Amino acid sequence: MADKLNSKVTLKTGEVLIDLTQDDVKPEHVQSGIYFHDKTGKRQPGTNTKTVDASAATAEAADVLDGRTFGKGSEMQKGTMPDNSGKDVVITNKEGTAIPFGYSDGSGKAKLSEADAAQLTPGNIKGGVTILGVEGTYGPEDMSFISKEVTPNFEEQNFNPEDDGVSFYSSVKVNPITVTRTDNEAGGVTVTIG
Repeated sequence: MADKLNSKVTLKTGEVLIDLTQDDVKPEHVQSGIYFHDKTGKRQPGTNTKTVDASAATAEAADVLDGRTFGKGSEMQKGTMPDNSGKDVVITNKEGTAIPFGYSDGSGKAKLSEADAAQLTPGNIKGGVTILGVEGTYGPEDMSFISKEVTPNFEEQNFNPEDDGVSFYSSVKVNPITVTRTDNEAGGVTVTIG
């Protein structure tokens, strides 16, 4: 290839075949190892050694998906962001559960645990109240109650309305401990409790 071309080639008919005079390409615009002709027709080598100027890039490894690469400055770097695509987040309390750091393609769900979801039934929710799309039906007609009467003793006693087949106790009466006092032959008093 010639070291220099005519910067403008015109046929005798006036038709322009080549016109480099309007070109403004410079060596720094062309990749190193590639030759071009400038506006004067001179053959020159490109001097650009970068495919892209990434000097102003702001991405960090944690911002790019694990296994993918990106340019920063003049180097290629590997991403470290975890891929959470398709992973569900189980809500464990009413304050919420942290969403793990990483990429998500939107296919995962935030959901209740199976045990909590099983409790979310109309009969467990007060009538007129809707929780997570489940309208409650539980009302006074579903409640049962009794009055309970107990007598203390020297053992611990625990009472649960469910053990008596009711929703709650309307009242609990605790009877007094019986105490009997009788004079004894020794001139003292015998006290009998219970």
